Amino acid sequence: MKRHIYLYLILLSFTKLLVAQIPASEKTALQTVYNALNGPNWDSQNDANTADDWDFSQPVTNAWYGVTISNIAGQDHITKLELSSFNSPGQNNVIGTLPDEIGNFPMLTKLHIEYTDLTGTTLQPAIGNLANLEQLYMSNCNLNGNIPNNFSNLTSLKLFRAYTNNFYFPLAAAIGGMTALEHLSLDWNGFTAIPT
Repeated sequence: MKRHIYLYLILLSFTKLLVAQIPASEKTALQTVYNALNGPNWDSQNDANTADDWDFSQPVTNAWYGVTISNIAGQDHITKLELSSFNSPGQNNVIGTLPDEIGNFPMLTKLHIEYTDLTGTTLQPAIGNLANLEQLYMSNCNLNGNIPNNFSNLTSLKLFRAYTNNFYFPLAAAIGGMTALEHLSLDWNGFTAIPT
């Protein structure tokens, strides 16, 4: 009997090793983003499908709504966050202020938070830390201010969409540092000057 128990415990430990984990820093950052953006009240958390709910007592998986995990050099990382489109744009009840921790996903290639109510906030400068970011969607979020200068660090960014916000300052020179940029959509803002 004891032998069976030991065998069971060994198998259980081995199984836990097979369940890949993202780094603890990414899980902590994800939970902070979830809490800051009204996560418990997202439509995707309160629909009939509980399989895609974010449960921080469990490992983060690709089954979580809007989360994509990829294995990079033997380590799992969050590579995409798509939080705003639930059934149709603007239907996930994402509200709040994007926290600094949004910059703690070193392998993130896509950040999609559109049609949300981030009223009174600016584009989070921590996004400028996301060196692997290729697609940034922040349209219709009620953002104001200017594009942070450190966005010039986004040298992998190919698509930047932040139309219909409340940007009213001169367009930041940071745009010029986005050397891979192929698509820029900033219409329906109030920029007063374009850098040369």
